[in-house]
Amino acid sequence: DHRDLHSFPTRRSSDLGKETFYAACHSCHPNGNAGIAPKSIPRDQEPSYYARYIREGDGLGAVLSGVDPNAYQYKKGRFMPFFGADRLSNEQIRDIIAYIKSLPPTP
Repeated sequence: DHRDLHSFPTRRSSDLGKETFYAACHSCHPNGNAGIAPKSIPRDQEPSYYARYIREGDGLGAVLSGVDPNAYQYKKGRFMPFFGADRLSNEQIRDIIAYIKSLPPTP
């Protein structure tokens, strides 16, 4: 349930989100752009879009948690890891989303 991740981002959460983003996401998504990840992170999605990908990755999180046994979608040569509540709190995810939304449009 990602409803509590939809709160309005603040400047402070964007600053905290940058720190968390660099710790958890930057190695595959440098500065929110393409890297190991085949394309840049879109900047125009709703918070629930980001929350779902952070929590479920390519769907493996939903499979392992028993939410949806058919959720995992293997994409050749790619894997988006999932970050369960044991790795990132809802507040940290809100902060990451605020940071992503503060980035300039993708090139």
